[in-house]
Amino acid sequence: MLLLALAGGLNHGDEEEAYDIASRYAIAGDEEKALEWLNRAVGTEGCNWWMLRNPAFDFMRAGARFKDLLRRIDLPP
Repeated sequence: MLLLALAGGLNHGDEEEAYDIASRYAIAGDEEKALEWLNRAVGTEGCNWWMLRNPAFDFMRAGARFKDLLRRIDLPP
């Protein structure tokens, strides 16, 4: 519920906050929500390549959607 409360307070352009929420969903094991929030952050100035190297996302790396995110910022899957 805390994550939903955090998400409700975001403004357009809050890419770093979107990344933080994605990380928290990943830590909680919610791949779907983590990817949803990563999509909001990826490809913007607020999301850098090193952010996707976060160990919290390790369990998602084999998935096609995560690989697509990497490609969007010109990283190898």
